Amino acid sequence: MKIIILILAVILATNSNILLAQETSSLEENKKLTFFDGPSLELSEALTLAQEYIEINKIDISKHYLDNIRLLWQSPWMKGKHWIITWRLKRPFDGGQIFIIVGMDKTIKIKKGI
Repeated sequence: MKIIILILAVILATNSNILLAQETSSLEENKKLTFFDGPSLELSEALTLAQEYIEINKIDISKHYLDNIRLLWQSPWMKGKHWIITWRLKRPFDGGQIFIIVGMDKTIKIKKGI
């Protein structure tokens, strides 16, 4: 019985070392990919930049509310990681959404929905 337990312990230890080595290898590979990196521009800073952009460009958001902020890695509007900040209408029949796109390099674009 002791021999069987010893053999099982050796098998488990060997398998766990293999799995650990595979996980470590995958982590090292992932570190090379910027896709897995967090954003270099914080959400709060992106929101501040978007609000400043709205104020400077005199965009009327009085009929809108801040609906959401999403981090995307790519979209039709910008390549690379960027924040999309959406203001949605309080009443849908008044017009469309306002999308402020903020790149990690602080580039700002605006798109309006229908």
